[in-house]
Amino acid sequence: MMGAVLAILLLDSKKAATITAICAGVLADAIGGSGYSLSPLFFLVFAGIMGLLSEKMLPSFFSYMILLTPALLMKAAYPCLCIFAAYGSLPILYTAKNILFPEAVCTFLLCLAVFPITKLFVRPLGMRNKFSF
Repeated sequence: MMGAVLAILLLDSKKAATITAICAGVLADAIGGSGYSLSPLFFLVFAGIMGLLSEKMLPSFFSYMILLTPALLMKAAYPCLCIFAAYGSLPILYTAKNILFPEAVCTFLLCLAVFPITKLFVRPLGMRNKFSF
């Protein structure tokens, strides 16, 4: 879902990405990814920060890959907060090795396919054409 928000941010507009982010957060909470209902807020903050980072970037796969690095770091912060809230404190190496690293790898691999798929749907529906430098 994070990859879709990032792809829509690059290919369409901040407004569309914000709406997608809130819907992705509600969907994540409906699926039950975490016991807390903070996913819409997290995805909204994510869309805002990534929107600031992507203002002058071209809508290309290369830009998407560049933005994926800070996105994965932001994504890692949310499970850390949920783990800290649920269990108090876990060892950092244990958390990184068993939770954060596998999640980051899976998210990265899934996000590789999300950009081309999103591009197929966004381009015919509405071109953004906002190359105002």
